[in-house]
Amino acid sequence: MSNILTSTSLYSTTQVRELDRIVIKEFCISGYELMQRAGRFSFEILKKTYPDEFKFNVICGCGNNAGDGYVLAKLAIEDDDTNMVRIFNCFNPEKLKGDAKRAYQDLLTLDPDVRDFYSNDGMSKNLEREQEIATGSPSYWHVYVDAIFGTGLTRDIDNENLVSFIKMINGARYSQILSIDIPSGINADTGSIMGVAVNADVTATFMGKKRGMYTHDGLEYSGQIVFNDLDIPYKSYRQLEPDCCIVDYDNYYKLKLNARKRNSHKGDFGHVLIIGSDEGYLGATRMVAEAAMRIGAGLVSVATRKSHAAQLSIAVPEIMSHGVETLDELMPLIKRANVIAIGPGLGQSEWAKLLFARVLESDLPIIIDADGLNLLA
Repeated sequence: MSNILTSTSLYSTTQVRELDRIVIKEFCISGYELMQRAGRFSFEILKKTYPDEFKFNVICGCGNNAGDGYVLAKLAIEDDDTNMVRIFNCFNPEKLKGDAKRAYQDLLTLDPDVRDFYSNDGMSKNLEREQEIATGSPSYWHVYVDAIFGTGLTRDIDNENLVSFIKMINGARYSQILSIDIPSGINADTGSIMGVAVNADVTATFMGKKRGMYTHDGLEYSGQIVFNDLDIPYKSYRQLEPDCCIVDYDNYYKLKLNARKRNSHKGDFGHVLIIGSDEGYLGATRMVAEAAMRIGAGLVSVATRKSHAAQLSIAVPEIMSHGVETLDELMPLIKRANVIAIGPGLGQSEWAKLLFARVLESDLPIIIDADGLNLLA
């Protein structure tokens, strides 16, 4: 299924959990079936991304993300083109529960090569060998599947074994990494690194796109993001309001803008007020003002420091540049505007704080960027 809702919508961890509940409880698709679909999709992406590889390392944690990894590992062992598969348990598999436990038990029927990475002795022995491989020939095992932590990680990774292992695969000379659902260690809501994180080349994610994969460090650490809705009913998405959305430029390119009437006037096409550029940063507001003109704004005004306001008018005469030092000087400009953009080159001085606080009181649409974001924070 491909639709605008699933392709552009981003969800928080809480929402993804609720989506999972809706699908299981209201649409009677079992958690284990969803795990099978997730593991199968991840395996398909693994094969498609690395068609010439036939040796894989699958690193599993302790929750449903590990279950997805066990499903992938089982499919890889059963695949005729796969030569060897190694499974690394980062936690004691005896503590597995529910669907993840069932997936692990299914895997064990194939007598797989399972290695201990949760005890100090097992970690020491296996990590030493892996480090040799990581710096060795490219013909060795260098494709890793990350199924350690999913979206449920709530605190920094501080387990020395895991930290060492993640750093090792990130720095391996020839390593390629596929993460399942989200790179382990990336906060699914903020995109922040939680102590340490897997730096994936590809991330196979499903059901709902996680906000943290598209923000902060998440976008860099997720690599190429490949999404699949696992064939869950479209109605399940309609029960959740997306946390936020990705700007879909492809759809915007398809929009046909109506031709402007020949008797139209510049006052018919909006008045943009841009506020910014403290001393030494005039170029920032100039670029924004020129961009506003190019996309069709009828009128563009700039509120900036008096010391350089005239320079902007000389450089780009169609932009109305005003020297503003006080709120009394700013207010008439706000009253004439239809939309405000604030922040480029603004700085964080008392002057900047004064103007920013007043703009936030306005009922106009506001675009906040650059130092405006810092002041907002």
